[in-house]
Amino acid sequence: MELNGKQVLVLIDLYQERRLLWDSSDSQHKLKNQRHDSLTEIAVSFEVDKNEIERKWKNFTSHFWREKKKEAETKRTWSGADEPYVSKWFAYQPINFLGDKNKPSKTQDSTKRK
Repeated sequence: MELNGKQVLVLIDLYQERRLLWDSSDSQHKLKNQRHDSLTEIAVSFEVDKNEIERKWKNFTSHFWREKKKEAETKRTWSGADEPYVSKWFAYQPINFLGDKNKPSKTQDSTKRK
């Protein structure tokens, strides 16, 4: 399955609308049937198999995290202090909603007494 640029952006939008597919804090994320149904809806809209959509999405997210890592490395090491790395991948900004999904949530200190 080959996607043109416009189709890639549509796929990203469809995923973003279905938070349960990518956000582990979503209450329905652990419901396998709900995730399956959401992926099937996306696959039907592209007239392909659900597994094909999953494979494409994995490729896109891998590409996104590689780009994100490059940005972070140039900021951290100052190796590109004059010109930090900025992704030129056309889908980087649209898929950037994934950037916050792995941030740790605030925790409470259970050792403090009330």
